[in-house]
Amino acid sequence: MADLVIERPLGNNENFFRCRNAVGFYQNFAAIGTYSVDLSKQDKLVYAALRKSILDYHIFICNVFRDEKRQNSIFRPIKSAKFGDIYKKEDGPVGGKEWHEAFIRRLCCDKLCSLYEESPLFCLILVGQSTLGAAFEHTPSDGVVAPQFHAIFLDNLAYCADPANHGEFEESYGTIPESVTLDSVIFDSAIDLQYIRNSLPPPVEMIMEAKHLDYTHGDANHYSTTPPVGFPNKWPGRFPASLDATKVMKLVHLDSDRFSKVLATCKANGVTFTSYLACIQALTFNAVYGDDHHTSAMIAVTLRRFLSPDAVDEPYKQIVAKEDYKMFGNFAHMGLPHLFEPVKEFSWELVKKVNLELKQTVANRRLLNTQKAFAEAASEYEENKHLFSGIVGANKADAIKISNVGAYNFPIYKLEGQDLTIDDIIFSQDMAPGASDFVLNVVSCPRGGLNIVMSYFEGEDNIESLHQELERNLQKYAAKV
Repeated sequence: MADLVIERPLGNNENFFRCRNAVGFYQNFAAIGTYSVDLSKQDKLVYAALRKSILDYHIFICNVFRDEKRQNSIFRPIKSAKFGDIYKKEDGPVGGKEWHEAFIRRLCCDKLCSLYEESPLFCLILVGQSTLGAAFEHTPSDGVVAPQFHAIFLDNLAYCADPANHGEFEESYGTIPESVTLDSVIFDSAIDLQYIRNSLPPPVEMIMEAKHLDYTHGDANHYSTTPPVGFPNKWPGRFPASLDATKVMKLVHLDSDRFSKVLATCKANGVTFTSYLACIQALTFNAVYGDDHHTSAMIAVTLRRFLSPDAVDEPYKQIVAKEDYKMFGNFAHMGLPHLFEPVKEFSWELVKKVNLELKQTVANRRLLNTQKAFAEAASEYEENKHLFSGIVGANKADAIKISNVGAYNFPIYKLEGQDLTIDDIIFSQDMAPGASDFVLNVVSCPRGGLNIVMSYFEGEDNIESLHQELERNLQKYAAKV
């Protein structure tokens, strides 16, 4: 226990997300998993799998607490939690695009978790028999965690359902109550700290170069800062940032066969799907962007790729070295701007240009340089509302943000003679008022295909059909090699 990191101060990156939530600028990110079995009558199994998940990864049972003496904020395990504090069940019809759009919006935009309280910063909502929503507050976790949580939860359902594992489970995680209800205690720090065998994830600052180091390495013509020739002025956006604007989420879907064809075309052209998507949106949304300005597209990246046992301090080396251990925590970075002139026709050369820029971004160990101003100005204890208030009424920072949290090939297990797996996954997140006019949240799996949640703020202009045009163009231009 002495060698484990059970609690720790927040890093600068995590402190930003704490403050953004505390001042009401962002709630949650979430993923909806469609399971292949009826979970609604499996409370004892769900309880066991969830308990294993939070003890293997106790970041899930931590909240953020402010330390007045040290004038900082820390992650630490909460004192206790009941099963129903994390897991909720709802009846009702499930299915269809509009239903999923409404459910993912609720998971992302409703206040489901509270900082500084003895309560978890994530929750699970099962609707009907097999549709499980998982929502997470952003301070301890980033978007990749949402689908990865479903992956480990699926593994743990299979593990806990196997009678051969029951003895090992009791030794490693304690005894499951004979009768499980939503009032059953699932975590009690006075008893359960003995079962924690892994440190918290390290702060991202530990693996990156110092914030004061210029991410452009002195390049005055860096792709992220040089506007396209003939378009020096940045698109001002649809309307200024507002805390009151209604958020809209629309689902763009390609089934497995159609998405496989798009991926094959991208591979044949030597580009990633994310680079292709960035260019398709620039073309599709040009009707909104207009022909007079350049636009900036931010493609989020995860900094987990820089994790290695040599890059972290001693207490973290064990979890980083474990091949089968998921690196949860908050390693998100919004990326660097990709600057587009008005795009009126599709070009694979443009996709290759964006792809090259993105390759340089993901290899850049100085990305935290973009957070230097906030880190230097922000208190680690106060909520720094003054650093956010100027955003309201101003133009949004970017035209669009793209977050692709990856492809997940969920294994197929057996449960009582049935296949146990996840057939489909959807990911999205709340919209910060001043970040961008549009957000594309992307995830895929072989059985479910591609799901993109396109988010925007409702305005006077009619862009109701824009997501349908995006769906058509993703297929249309992939057919042209």
